[in-house]
Amino acid sequence: MCEPASIIIGVVSAGLGFMQQRAATQARNAEIEAQNLNMDAQFAVNMLQTKTNRFVQDQKEQTTDLTNATNEFLADRGAEKEFKIIDLDIARAQEQTAREKREKKLETWAASGEILAAKGGGINTAYLLADVENQYGNYDYVSDRNLAFTGAQKGFEKEGVLVRKAQRKAGLTPYIKQLYVDPAKPIHIPKRKFNTGMAVLSAGLQGASAGMSMASSIKGAGYKWDGKGYVPR
Repeated sequence: MCEPASIIIGVVSAGLGFMQQRAATQARNAEIEAQNLNMDAQFAVNMLQTKTNRFVQDQKEQTTDLTNATNEFLADRGAEKEFKIIDLDIARAQEQTAREKREKKLETWAASGEILAAKGGGINTAYLLADVENQYGNYDYVSDRNLAFTGAQKGFEKEGVLVRKAQRKAGLTPYIKQLYVDPAKPIHIPKRKFNTGMAVLSAGLQGASAGMSMASSIKGAGYKWDGKGYVPR
C-alpha cells in the first residue's frame, strides 16, 4: 500500500522540478534575448560609425577636389596672362621694327633724292646711290635679325610658362578615400524551446526518486503505514 507521505513528497517534488525547468528555460531565453538586443545595438552603433566615417571621407574628397580645381584654374589663367604679356611684347617689337624700318626707308629715299638733285652724274652718282641702298639693306638685315632673336627669346619664355604651369599642376593630388566596409550583421542566438514531455518525464523521475527516498527514510526509522497512520514496525 502506498504511503501518503511518500506520494505527497513525490508529487510536490515532481511539480517543483517541472516549474524549475520551465523557470530555468524562461530565464535562459531572457538572457539570450538580452544578448541579441545588445548585439543589435552594437551593430547599429557600428553601422552609424561607418556611415559617419564615409561622410567624413566624402567631405575631404570634395574639399580636395575643389581646392585642386581652383588651383588648376588659377594655373591656367596665370599661364594665359603670361602668354598675353609675351605676345604683347612680340607685337610691340614687331611694331617698333616696322616703324624704324619705314623711317629708315624714308631717310634712304631722301638721301637718294638729294643725290639726284645734285645733278651729278656718271659713276660717282651711281656709287653714291648704291651705297645708300646698301646701308638700308644692312639696316634691314640687322632689324630682321634682331626681331628674330626677340621671337626666339619669347619662344623660350613661353616654354618656361608651360613648365611653370606643369609644375603647379603636378602638385595637385587627388584625395584617396579610406575604405570603410559595413560591419557584419550579428547572428542571433536561438532561444531554447521548452520540451514539455521531457520536462514531465524528468519531473516524474525526480518525484519518484523523492517519494522512494521518503519511504526508505520512514522504513529506516522503524515505522510503517497500516492504512490509518504510521505505527512502529
